[in-house]
Amino acid sequence: MSKYDPLRDYLRAQKHQRVSMSFAEIEKLGVSLPASAIKHRPWWANNKHHSQANAWLDAGYETQQVDIAGRRLTFYRTKQVASPAEEKQNTELDEEHHISDESVPNDKYEGLKWHLMAQSHERVSMRFHEIENVMGSELPKSAKKHRPWWANNKHHTQAAAWLEAGYETETVEVLMRRVSFRRYT
Repeated sequence: MSKYDPLRDYLRAQKHQRVSMSFAEIEKLGVSLPASAIKHRPWWANNKHHSQANAWLDAGYETQQVDIAGRRLTFYRTKQVASPAEEKQNTELDEEHHISDESVPNDKYEGLKWHLMAQSHERVSMRFHEIENVMGSELPKSAKKHRPWWANNKHHTQAAAWLEAGYETETVEVLMRRVSFRRYT
């Protein structure tokens, strides 16, 4: 159990793409923020190796627009996560129907799909590390070396993610480690 669990649970229960909060509102949840959170923007980094970041990352959010002077920030949904109530209900259903985790597909590109679905722009340019951040895992080596990995082939898991989000790859710059997606109709 982490002292940041109340924040995680609060975010999991949210239905909005963006959740803006003041530091005081976070503390009202029962989370005592350390002095470093109030003084240093890097404390709010989306680093899965930090316990505080795991609270919002596990809830499917990343921090954005951290305003230390204004003592506010915005959490941005990067993937859909079950609320505590939904998680309990799913666990009960799993036990009732004996569903194992192995029988449920785990699409590592789901975070990218959700990220693109939330975009309102015609074109979205992302660096490979940004894609990895929204995915929550590393891209395969072939994605970083071979342009064909980025082909708009709906039979490939990775391409299905951006195609289902309404985008297709437009420009892939493997050496620059950057890809541009374009909304298609």
